[in-house]
Amino acid sequence: WLMRRFKAEMGIQVNAYITRCKMEEACNMLSYSSASLADISAYLGYSSQSYFQNVFKKAYELTPMQYRKKNSRLK
Repeated sequence: WLMRRFKAEMGIQVNAYITRCKMEEACNMLSYSSASLADISAYLGYSSQSYFQNVFKKAYELTPMQYRKKNSRLK
């Protein structure tokens, strides 16, 4: 019931919403911190760094390191 209600209200599946939130946090961490990919993937609850990289690349068509180089806000 809850999953159907969530989709009706938000227009997106619960798991897709969670993944989107994780990817937004990953972008923030890649842009504003120097944390390693292993640390970021563990923080976000991914089982492995390689799985995190695959999910990220599917979402943004860039690897996490390519995204970091392009969008880093660190001086």
